[in-house]
Amino acid sequence: MRCGNCMQPKHLHRTRMEAAPICANGGVYREATEEELDAGYKEAFPDDLKPIATFRADNPADIERAKALLSPEALNGFFGHGGGGMPAFMAAVEASGDRS
Repeated sequence: MRCGNCMQPKHLHRTRMEAAPICANGGVYREATEEELDAGYKEAFPDDLKPIATFRADNPADIERAKALLSPEALNGFFGHGGGGMPAFMAAVEASGDRS
């Protein structure tokens, strides 16, 4: 669920006991309408979703590349403590030579 005022998830709003959460934009949290959600999606992804990387299952080199980027150990390395997060992950994807 997203707030119709600021489009942030409900859990990011300050909550008050037995009262509606307060929106960061100063209003009271309300659920966004389908039209608001669609508009926010189109703003965030104007050219629709695109893959970060592609892998071919019939190419052994691609399988190894996928394992190096997407295995549990690799993901823990990127997104675990001190791993660098999404910038480190994207740098590794680019360095892996995606041939999509």
